[in-house]
Formats: sequence, structure tokens, C-alpha cells
Amino acid sequence: MYTLSVIDADFEYIKVLKENFTSDLILFCGFQFERDSDFNSFDLQNRINQSEIVQNFLCSKIVLNQFQQEVYSGPNRYVSAGALVLEADFQKLNDHEMIDDTLAEILFTGGVHGCTDFQGSCETAKHLAKAFCQEIFEDDYKNRNNNCLRTFSAWNTWFMDGPYTFRETLLLNAKKTKTTWLLAYSTSD
Repeated sequence: MYTLSVIDADFEYIKVLKENFTSDLILFCGFQFERDSDFNSFDLQNRINQSEIVQNFLCSKIVLNQFQQEVYSGPNRYVSAGALVLEADFQKLNDHEMIDDTLAEILFTGGVHGCTDFQGSCETAKHLAKAFCQEIFEDDYKNRNNNCLRTFSAWNTWFMDGPYTFRETLLLNAKKTKTTWLLAYSTSD
């Protein structure tokens, strides 16, 4: 298991997103790796190791503890949302997608089901997302897409389930600070 600490940085993008996202199911926080060797084994640039992501990162107590919500699991039964990690299918972004564009779209449109009260323009959303990416990726900003993964899987019981739900998780690896930023949200019609 990795030795991680939670980073609660005061980035403008994260603050604006959390203030304007209308679904209660949104999580955006950073996890800093204590050891270089742990971070390097999790490096997303050369390969996607699903079992490494699930077993050593998503299943770590510190990550699961961020999903502090009980979910219905049967008549009069509730379990911690972090109690179950399902299959995760993380993929790199497509060649035509840019992570800052993806983050701007989430802020501006609120995902597929439009869960946002953001009143700013598309350009403002893009500016906030780009500033966030430049800050976390620093010198490696030009290679930012090489360090990002995405899944639409409900890999944790925290996510809504059903035919008209949408969920997305993004992992952004910032090499210089040995930090992985996790954005997870779930919306429903």
C-alpha cells in the first residue's frame, strides 16, 4: 500500500466547481505520495495498470475515507460508500481531448445532466481550468494529457446507479509534487 496524505489546496477552479455543482455527489481532492518509488509505480505515462490503480490507490484507506457517505444496501441496511470498490476501467484521454477542456466543460455544463449553477462564460470556465492545470502540472503542462486517466464506471458504491445516471472519475498525476488529483462526480436525470 502507498503512504499518502490528503492535500486540500485552495485552487480557484476547485472552489468554483464545488460551489456551483448542484449534485451532492462531487469529490475533488489531491493525494500526495510520500515516497518517490510509490509515485513512480503509479505513473500513468507509460502504461495503465488497472490492478495497481484499484488495489493500491482506490482501495487505500485514505482514498476510501474521502467518500464519507452511507448508501442504501437493502431494507434497513446502510453501508459506508467506501466499503465496496467495484471494477474500474480507467483509460487515457482520447487524442482530441485536452484535460483543461474537459475540466472546463464539467464546470460550465455540469456533466451530461447539467448539474451546475455556474453563471460565468465558457471562456471563464476555460481560464479557471487552464490555470488549475498549469498550477498542478507546472513545468510538465505541455504533457498534461499523458498524466490523466478517466473512467465512467461506478467503481465505488458512492456513485449513483440506475439507467439515467452519469458518473465520471478523473485522475490527474502531477509528477513534480508527487500528487494525484481525483475528481469524482455522479449525476442523475
